[in-house]
Amino acid sequence: ELHLEDRMEIENPDMRSWSEMAFRVDGFTESVKIALIGKYTGLQDAYLSVIKSLKHASIACEKKLELVWVEAAMLEDKENADEYESAW
Repeated sequence: ELHLEDRMEIENPDMRSWSEMAFRVDGFTESVKIALIGKYTGLQDAYLSVIKSLKHASIACEKKLELVWVEAAMLEDKENADEYESAW
């Protein structure tokens, strides 16, 4: 054990503003739907910075974020008509 309490002054952080924001976000009733088109939509970590940016923007607009993942290949592959139509 490090026993740093006597070396550092640790205060309880004021989490009121964070709690208020979290409750506000939970109360959003309107949503915004955004389609993310990409090559690696199965690997959402590849789009993590984009997802976080969109989430912050939706919070600023007081809207729930609804992401729709679209594989880019589905937009080009007219051979599989069902997937092509659902992608568009």
